[in-house]
Amino acid sequence: MKKKYDVIISGAGPVGLMCAYLLKRQNIDCLIIDKLAKPQTYCKALGIQPRTLELYESLNIANNYIKQGLWFDEQRIYKNGVLQQKIKTELRSLPFGFMSIPQYLTEKHLNSEFNHLGGKVYRAFQLESFSTLSNGIRVDITDLKQNKTLQVDAKYLIACEGAHSVIRKQLGIEFSGDQLKETFMLADVKVNWDLPHNCSYKFFYEFDGERRYLIFIPYRGKNRFRVSTVIPEDSVEMKNPPGLEEFYAVTQKGLPEGVTFSDMRWSSIYKISHRIAERYSIKRVFLAGDAAHIHPPVGGQGMNTGMQDAYNLAWKIALVIQNKAPDKLLETYHEERYPVGLNVVNHTKSRIDKNVKETPEEALLYDSQTLINYRNSTLSFNSLSKNKRKIQAGDRTPDVLNLSRKGLNFPIRLFDILRGYKFKLIVYLDFDDKNILEELNKQLITIQDITMDAYVISHNEISIDAYEHIEFIFDKNKHFKNKFDAEHSMQLFIRPDNYIGLITEHIDFNAIKNYLKFSIQHQENEG
Repeated sequence: MKKKYDVIISGAGPVGLMCAYLLKRQNIDCLIIDKLAKPQTYCKALGIQPRTLELYESLNIANNYIKQGLWFDEQRIYKNGVLQQKIKTELRSLPFGFMSIPQYLTEKHLNSEFNHLGGKVYRAFQLESFSTLSNGIRVDITDLKQNKTLQVDAKYLIACEGAHSVIRKQLGIEFSGDQLKETFMLADVKVNWDLPHNCSYKFFYEFDGERRYLIFIPYRGKNRFRVSTVIPEDSVEMKNPPGLEEFYAVTQKGLPEGVTFSDMRWSSIYKISHRIAERYSIKRVFLAGDAAHIHPPVGGQGMNTGMQDAYNLAWKIALVIQNKAPDKLLETYHEERYPVGLNVVNHTKSRIDKNVKETPEEALLYDSQTLINYRNSTLSFNSLSKNKRKIQAGDRTPDVLNLSRKGLNFPIRLFDILRGYKFKLIVYLDFDDKNILEELNKQLITIQDITMDAYVISHNEISIDAYEHIEFIFDKNKHFKNKFDAEHSMQLFIRPDNYIGLITEHIDFNAIKNYLKFSIQHQENEG
């Protein structure tokens, strides 16, 4: 461990590892520590939402998850042992479906990607406190194996320590919310039954005049499920963690006849809170994941929301450290992510209270996290009427199928060219205008210090062989044109997290330059 880093990350769960990996990809020197001597091997968070899989694909790391994940086919709902409803768990408009994979595998894959870049997680190191320096942060870290305290300096500090974050508490940031009165229990078990494995199950039943429920979430492995329920108030006090017999005794009244559990790998009794940090950042310190927001585990939102926190924050910190953006850019992390976290906390609590009216498809769309947008962000610029188009600045960039590139004898998707954690400029033209292409190529030369790819998309053949900074995408069947409601021309400036920063309905290079000047400290090359 060195004495100085660009960024220190406290907590090596999924969110902390994602932060470390994203920063390392951008050549940012980061230290990530965790108080645990070795990674946990519990399934814990299971659900991977379509938007998180899009994130993985953009980073070229999706395959490991697809290989070991389990795709949900449907959700089945039972009442008093009778099947009431089957809900297909698919949204054909999205590139990915809904997946489950144990949290320890998520952490394993992220840790492996981080290691491949030369990163290392320092385990059995605990953050005790921190102080502010004139140009950074000084952190006191305890080496739990050697029982000694170290001081390490950094430009920025990210808290990914979970709900009991030491950093959040030292900052004095209020963690607003409350705790649910119910006590919950869950177990990772083998369920001995013949029901399909690619389904999640909800069993509602009544016992002693009280309505109760069981929730079964599957993952890869013969009949492996994470089973959860509320402990009835009249239950005898149980040890924590509960054993297999105790867990079965509480749940058996709601199980179909003849169903039993075996091979328990993990169990827990716990309380659930719904809370949100009133600030996601103060100066050089940032909160992400459960350190910033916790809520009932309805719809598999928690870990996925934390992943999006990391995806939003890492590119901004990297640009500032690389002197390509002003410090003000970092203020947009709270501006953009706090409303998202607040919405998730409130929505999941409302679902628990049964105060949400939504169709199954609306629920799936919400859970997919593809509806999240930053339309009200100071980083989102529209030069067109907000009511004119479905897709606006601040929206997630949607995928487009059946595009093509010269020399490739197979179709490509828009997401294929959005890979890589960097800016992309997309210019749509339905006519061949050499003046526009020459000006575009010239403008791109002046902003080479920014990692950015530039593409011209058109349903007409356009020759760009003379332009070294532009690539051409052929929209023969007008899928892009129709998806984006493009007319004769359009330009999109897409952020590294693949949200649209700027959208104009005509080619306007000054709009691009003004956008860059706002969010990036850009100086044009001389000569």
